[in-house]
Amino acid sequence: MTKLGKDNIKWLREFAGLQETHYGRLEDKQFTVEFGGKRYILLTRELEDPDGFGKISHYVIDEHGREHYMNWSPYSIPTEEEVIKWLELGMPDGGGRPLDSKSLSSLS
Repeated sequence: MTKLGKDNIKWLREFAGLQETHYGRLEDKQFTVEFGGKRYILLTRELEDPDGFGKISHYVIDEHGREHYMNWSPYSIPTEEEVIKWLELGMPDGGGRPLDSKSLSSLS
């Protein structure tokens, strides 16, 4: 697992074309995973809605810089193992409901 420093996060945001919202900021919870001989980066973005409630958006960046939305619970951050499992399952969207550890396990 590789943790990214602030300089790397700035580069990664430019590389991936990530845009922050008016309420958003990137969290320090980024890591890389290897799956199928490729490297993927999980980015989490904490968003604060106008009512002051914090939620987390999850994105997986592939080695080509493409951003894939990970429909994961906005109240938790997946582990490295959960990201790998999500990739193994073909990046499921959870059928319209956000995934979590329990629902991801039920898909396998």
